[in-house]
Amino acid sequence: LARSRVPVRIPAGEYYFTGTVYIPPYITLVGDGIDKTVLTAINPNATTIFETWDTEDYGVNSGPVRHVNISGMTLKYSTLTNIASASPLMILNALEDSAVTNVKLEGNYVKGNANTTTYAAIHLTNAASNNIKLNDLEITGVCYPLISNEDIEYVEVNNGKFTYLYQGITLANNLSGAAGSLRGPKNIDIKNNIFSDIEKRAVYAGVNTEENNQINLAGSTYHNVGNDLDGDDAPTGPI
Repeated sequence: LARSRVPVRIPAGEYYFTGTVYIPPYITLVGDGIDKTVLTAINPNATTIFETWDTEDYGVNSGPVRHVNISGMTLKYSTLTNIASASPLMILNALEDSAVTNVKLEGNYVKGNANTTTYAAIHLTNAASNNIKLNDLEITGVCYPLISNEDIEYVEVNNGKFTYLYQGITLANNLSGAAGSLRGPKNIDIKNNIFSDIEKRAVYAGVNTEENNQINLAGSTYHNVGNDLDGDDAPTGPI
């Protein structure tokens, strides 16, 4: 029964991953804090650490993954990771009524590296995803901190710190046109974040999204964004 489940606690320390841990519904993962509980992906190519999955029907993923909570830890790429062929540190697949809070996601991207949408902190996927809180995150040194091309709804991204990225939060940049990827994310609140040292945009919403997608941006601050890291007085594109 869901009510009988207890949090899975990951004590302080560094843990090395060569494969993915699949997270089923009704799981709470709690570390001892950012940079105290550190999870490092050491496989140079298959680098996803956590992926949410309906494991009651494993391999089919027939239903949403509800009530997952992850907090108090750092997920990172190793220095051996191949940026060009990496996969996201965390894939939130068909996630519903869940939260990732007080988590740091870290990579080794610097200007001049090849950029790819898969060297990313979080990929939100599957149109079943909705009502997700991504708050108090620290994301640094990846190509993309948060990316989604699916028709997800009701996501909060608040009080985060996004630094040293190729591009910031990226929504509907490559809609497939197939079911579940027609309009892109909808009802997304991006508030009170810090965006710093980002080559391209801090937030990007694709041109193919509906007029009423309601991607709301408020209360955030920006430094050295949209200028290929050449300084605030040398803009090359919009923030």
